[in-house]
Amino acid sequence: MSSYLAPSGRCITSQHRKLKAPCQPDRERREQDQNHELGGAGQRVAKKAFAGLPFPPLREVDTDAPINFSHIQAALDAAPARPGGQQATSVVVRSKIGNPKRGGYFFHIARAPSSPQQFEVYDFEKRLIEVFDAASLVRFINHCAGLLFDEEMLKLCQMKINFKVDGQEADA
Repeated sequence: MSSYLAPSGRCITSQHRKLKAPCQPDRERREQDQNHELGGAGQRVAKKAFAGLPFPPLREVDTDAPINFSHIQAALDAAPARPGGQQATSVVVRSKIGNPKRGGYFFHIARAPSSPQQFEVYDFEKRLIEVFDAASLVRFINHCAGLLFDEEMLKLCQMKINFKVDGQEADA
């Protein structure tokens, strides 16, 4: 069966002429196929699989407004006891409305064992990323989740956190 794209943007094939139905240009069809492979609607799926959450179970914070420390404290208080009594939780901050299985911004937070006023943030492989006080942690989460821009957190991410490679700081 032969086909060509007519000037009107319609694909002309013998099958479509019989059905009197337009078809999509080949480029659009290829994009749809790629989107399907990527998870639909052009969404890219994670390139790396993770063994699990550092501090299960996952706590969800559904919000379109900036969070405050009470969100973090509630997640830590609800988390099961860890060896040594350390409070730790994995939290996903995501939009208020959407599919129940939607993704978001993941934060793995533990109260620092040496100081209850300090909070450690880990990656999925349980490697320490940074230590924050309560106010800075809230600012960091709000900035990273796109809830509230923070110039200081932007600089921290640009100058330090984004340069971490496989748990170590990259040579700049």
